[in-house]
Amino acid sequence: MAVSVPLLAPRSSDEHDPQPKRPVDRRVEELVTTVGVGAASRLGIELAAYLSGQMGTAATLLALNEAHGDVYFDVPSEAAVDPAAAEATFRSRAAVIDVQTHPVRTSRATTRGAEALFGFLMLRRPSEAAHVLGKLLLAVGPALILWGTDSVWYGPPPALIDAFRSFVIPEPMQERYGYPALTPEMKAAILGGNAAGLYGVDTAPSPIDPAQLAEARAELARRLP
Repeated sequence: MAVSVPLLAPRSSDEHDPQPKRPVDRRVEELVTTVGVGAASRLGIELAAYLSGQMGTAATLLALNEAHGDVYFDVPSEAAVDPAAAEATFRSRAAVIDVQTHPVRTSRATTRGAEALFGFLMLRRPSEAAHVLGKLLLAVGPALILWGTDSVWYGPPPALIDAFRSFVIPEPMQERYGYPALTPEMKAAILGGNAAGLYGVDTAPSPIDPAQLAEARAELARRLP
């Protein structure tokens, strides 16, 4: 029996109703469950811990590729079953600046493109998301695209950032529609570099005492509901 996959969990707000699961979503859950049960058993961890970690993210992205019939996420298969491979796949020190883009469903925003972009944030329509990003890259270029999720209080989940860092525009779509490749440099700019230049933010890494970081994380965990 397939389990609920965190990256595909229905989400809603006072403006957006949760989207119902489609057959393709259930297919993704089946694929992730099959891989996750085996990997969790071999590693001696709970399935829930597997699904909420980087290996679960990798398994979900690979399942999305298979279910949607193309490579939308550049993730090696070993990242779904090996902790070191998963960590290496998603490791990055590049800055992420969330400019809090606010999607509002008005008569002017209910276009297929707006829905597709919202769908991408839920990792449900990678093909349409590739079209949206491809068209944006052609129309305005990578330097004018900013990362924003409207996740005001806690920022977007790390798995969503990992998913975008892995996201690619499939080569057949590039050839057919003339979209440029979504390179790591473009994604780094979209995730934080562009906003850093716009707002004058210094993104150079600063030394952090590991003990202070651990204390800050523990304090945040205590404050969260």
